[in-house]
Amino acid sequence: MSAAVRAVISAKPCAPSRPKSPRHTTGSAHPNGKTIINKIVKRFSLLIIDRYIIRKFLSTFFFSIALIMAIAVVFDFSEKIDDFWKAKLR
Repeated sequence: MSAAVRAVISAKPCAPSRPKSPRHTTGSAHPNGKTIINKIVKRFSLLIIDRYIIRKFLSTFFFSIALIMAIAVVFDFSEKIDDFWKAKLR
């Protein structure tokens, strides 16, 4: 077998390259081409695991706050519905 045939057989197949779409970027674009998130990461030197933990904590925190507020509104509305009906506002 010739060297050219061995090179072709042992060559790894190349994946076709695709242009990156805007959906692959994170954060909002900054005028000098850097993203704001990249600047924060560089400044505070956050690792990937740190960002993951912070994101999970904040998403759970805000979801819990929204849920508590929704429950409070439902209870408040259910307590005052009789007053609304008795007032007969027109």
